[in-house]
Amino acid sequence: MTAEIAKSQYEDVYQFRDTKGKMFVAPSAYFRKDKALYMPNFVGRTVEKGKEKEYRATTDVLKGKVSVVRIASYLSGENHTNSYFRDGETGNTADESTGFQVVDINLPDNWATEILVRWHANKIRGELKDSARHSRYFIAHKGVTKELKDQLFMTNKYTGYVFLVDQDCKIRWAACGNATEEERASLWKFVAALQREGAASQKQ
Repeated sequence: MTAEIAKSQYEDVYQFRDTKGKMFVAPSAYFRKDKALYMPNFVGRTVEKGKEKEYRATTDVLKGKVSVVRIASYLSGENHTNSYFRDGETGNTADESTGFQVVDINLPDNWATEILVRWHANKIRGELKDSARHSRYFIAHKGVTKELKDQLFMTNKYTGYVFLVDQDCKIRWAACGNATEEERASLWKFVAALQREGAASQKQ
């Protein structure tokens, strides 16, 4: 078992070195709603002050809104997800007043790493200038399996992943690694498209 774990660790390192974390190229169009898969329901603690010990489910946060979901386990992955935003730093200039939200999911490798991340809750809160986002920054380790990650094509733990999720919690677009100019533009074009789609469905 120890040898298998070590092998897995080295494979991720070598793979990350060779690909720079670009495990796949994001599609040039978003997925049709009837073909899209649901975003898994991650359960974890947020960094919201005074509620750090409470467990919450991501589905409860995602329902009813277009969401840009960022998932990372290491700083390298966080840097990747930041590259999809205009300011390049934690998405603080993203205008959520237009009807979408940013949801962060930190996936620690193990319980010890999870404790370290939770110890840095103050630092994380300081980096998220909008305090409303504190309740949408999840630290979720429990129940996250390799099989679950594989289903989301999250095959390298050092890579950061970005998912565009609609109001019904369906994944409509996905990307990973550092954003290309085309991928960054596509993300925000598709955010606007899903907002229009949601508005149209409410009128029906």
